Amino acid sequence: LIVLPFLQPSATLTSADFNSDEIRNQRLMEKCDILVVGPGLGRSTEAFESALIFIKLAMNLGKICIFDGVL
Repeated sequence: LIVLPFLQPSATLTSADFNSDEIRNQRLMEKCDILVVGPGLGRSTEAFESALIFIKLAMNLGKICIFDGVL
């Protein structure tokens, strides 16, 4: 289980941190079997942009994506 830091309230990472490190993001997604995005993500623009980066990566890698409570 990999919980990305931007999901934790005390995290100081922003979507810019994830945008700037494509190699790290790719490696994280390669280690995962599945991507789950849930209501704990929040509704901020930065949370949305960060999630979108990983959703695109997951789709490109053929990973299963589960969206729980996301509109």
